Amino acid sequence: MIGHDPRPESMPGSFNVFDVGTSKVIVDRPMPSWFLRMTLRAAAGLGAGRQIHVIGPMTDISSDDLLEIGRLLGRGGGIMIVHGNWGHERLRLLRQGAAANDVPPIILQAADERSAIHQGMAMLRANDVMLVLAVDASMVIRLIASSIRRHRNGFPQTAGAA
Repeated sequence: MIGHDPRPESMPGSFNVFDVGTSKVIVDRPMPSWFLRMTLRAAAGLGAGRQIHVIGPMTDISSDDLLEIGRLLGRGGGIMIVHGNWGHERLRLLRQGAAANDVPPIILQAADERSAIHQGMAMLRANDVMLVLAVDASMVIRLIASSIRRHRNGFPQTAGAA
């Protein structure tokens, strides 16, 4: 571990964790259900708030696995933001899996990954965890880091009446 480089840019999409106030944003890659279980378990342990999942078309994942992936991502309610060019049948399988939960998630759609990230970041509340299964992990990392910098360097609000 002496040579470990904690910067997300060094290994984009490898469970990169960002602090956004008391919330966490995690950037990982789309993965089969058997591996996603471990990632979701680790992500859930990072915050007691809502789970927000940002998911692209998962083109490298078999359609046969999308029902289970939807079920896993939809556990415990929360929010799923789906973006990109999904085939009708693939999106149906993901949604069907999510709907199979006792408390299904709210499912939103965004045009592309960038708008899905912005939408998810705007929804973050205290102790929420947002997991991004990134299509373009490098772009997502730059976008999140930029958003965090803008938030930290925002215009200071003075106390008192407006």
